[in-house]
Amino acid sequence: MTAKKKPATKKASSTARKPSARKTRATRSIAAKPAGGEKHLSAADDRSTKVTSVDAVTSQEKKKLSRLVQSKDPSAIVLASQLLKASSATPQDWHSVFSEQALAQLVNTWNCNVWNATAEALGHDRELLGRLNESASQRFGRLSEERQCSFMETLGNAGDSLLPILDSCFQKFKGHRFSADSAISDTAVKALGSLPSDSQVSLSLDGFTTLSVAAAEVLGKHKGFLSLEGITTLTEAVAISLGGHEGSLYLNGITTLSEAAAESLGKHDGDLSLDGLAKLSDAAAVGLGKHNGQLSLDGLTSITDPAAASLAGHKGDLHLNRIKTLSSVAAQSLAKNEGGLQLGTRYNGGGLVTLTEAVAEGLSKHEGSLFLEGLTTLSDAAAESLGSHRGYISLEGLTALSDTAAKGLSRHKGGLSLDGLSKLSDAAAEHLSKLEGELWLDGLKTLSDAAASSFATHKESLRLNGVTTISDAAAESLSNHKGDLYLNGLTCFKALSKTARKKLADNNDISLPGWFRNPNNLL
Repeated sequence: MTAKKKPATKKASSTARKPSARKTRATRSIAAKPAGGEKHLSAADDRSTKVTSVDAVTSQEKKKLSRLVQSKDPSAIVLASQLLKASSATPQDWHSVFSEQALAQLVNTWNCNVWNATAEALGHDRELLGRLNESASQRFGRLSEERQCSFMETLGNAGDSLLPILDSCFQKFKGHRFSADSAISDTAVKALGSLPSDSQVSLSLDGFTTLSVAAAEVLGKHKGFLSLEGITTLTEAVAISLGGHEGSLYLNGITTLSEAAAESLGKHDGDLSLDGLAKLSDAAAVGLGKHNGQLSLDGLTSITDPAAASLAGHKGDLHLNRIKTLSSVAAQSLAKNEGGLQLGTRYNGGGLVTLTEAVAEGLSKHEGSLFLEGLTTLSDAAAESLGSHRGYISLEGLTALSDTAAKGLSRHKGGLSLDGLSKLSDAAAEHLSKLEGELWLDGLKTLSDAAASSFATHKESLRLNGVTTISDAAAESLSNHKGDLYLNGLTCFKALSKTARKKLADNNDISLPGWFRNPNNLL
């Protein structure tokens, strides 16, 4: 029996070689998500786009990579960058995939995540990054102010790689105000330091609920209006930075203030608003008392005598418009404040509602504007004390004024606003006509002949814009007034005689409705 032979094997050629590692192509699957309405291949298609890693990327591979970039999808942009790096792509390959047209398209998404991905992808190539920077800044500069602000508000995720690009963009900001209802990243905040300094851009960053030390350092160097009303607490480190800010600073979300933070804010140069504080410790008041500029503490409903004594050293307007009670000692201290003193204004519906003779006596020593618009009544004794005050005083909340109180106030030297009065006796009018200062009585609706005769002797600016009707005798009296006189509410033109109309019109210091000045109406 013949033995079965093994099948013959083909002898390998002596010239055969192992496959060269340089010619072996390792394949990678790229699954590109469809984006921007363009069709892209994905794993769902059961087909994969193969890009091979070689020393130089082929034309076909560059097309596939370009499609990834053109998808404008952040993850696809990152993937294209990774594949280019893995493929030992040449600079020409990179410039082909991230062409100027491609960069322009990516910039025009005005999408922070797309910008992040692109800047990170090109971080190794200074030339490409420079082109991205130039494209972004040029296009940002062509946007309207509204669109610039809209884009800036979306920078909550702006990464460090975007800083030089945002710096270039923000230098071309056209507006004078930027508001952000949501927080932007520290990188974006740093870029705000590149805003045009000559325009003093106002910053309203009320979307911030916390503020990092890095962001505070940048904002502390900003010159101009700065609002951070979303912040509720203030660390010592952040307060130190903000203390170096120059301009109006609004921190109305702060509910508590430490002694250290108050000390830092006391060095702030400009208006400072802390209306969210419901209480102010005596220690914190010491720091704020060193502040120069308007200081608003409209959240306080009471203040201790030591705190008032500390605030007496403050230089600038002091707002305490929701204070309900005030001791005579505190009143004497606050009267020393060098600036306007607000203890109640009508628009905020707060402030002192009663004024004792002792408190009035203390406040009478104050020199400067004094607002007591929360008062609806004023005793004769308190009026007598306030008559010693020097500077503008507003009592717009008063609805009635006795003849004796009017006499007391007439000794006042400075402007006096009594716009809340709807009527005034002839005797009170005679007393007030002796006031050495501007007089506001825009709440009066009618004016008697006797009152008009008295006011005609007043020698400062007089406002009677609420008066609608006067007699011929009253008109002739008022025509002799020396100084500015405002009668813009008059509706009695036809009821007045031609002589009375002409006398009023002939006094160029009297402000009248237009028809009084029409020559044809005076015939």
